[in-house]
Amino acid sequence: VGAETVKLLVQRLLGQQALEGWQMGVTRVFLRSGQLAQLEGIRGARLAKAAIIVQAAIRMHIVRRAFRRKLAAIVVLQAAHRGRMTRRQVGTLRRHVAATRIQSAYRMHQARMILNAHRQLMCAMKLQSWARM
Repeated sequence: VGAETVKLLVQRLLGQQALEGWQMGVTRVFLRSGQLAQLEGIRGARLAKAAIIVQAAIRMHIVRRAFRRKLAAIVVLQAAHRGRMTRRQVGTLRRHVAATRIQSAYRMHQARMILNAHRQLMCAMKLQSWARM
């Protein structure tokens, strides 16, 4: 950065701060009494604003990270709960399927017993019929 650029920058900064009575030397800026304190006050206020912005950004980062961790934990809990409920439903469904199979086997057994009894009756009737002939 050249010397002229620095001079223009200093003039612009001091002009923005509404300071009166300052003078530019070849290598220095001459201020009246109290102006340096005023500039330091402005500098401190800007630094305080910048510190607040940095602190807010850091707090946001910390809170966001905690939120993401909680969200991940919630997702894990939800997945575990859904898995548990699904396993419970599968167990119930398996019991229903087993009960249906048992009922079907029992009905098949009853039908066979009735069929066998009917066959025996028919055989007995045929024997009686042949015996009468």
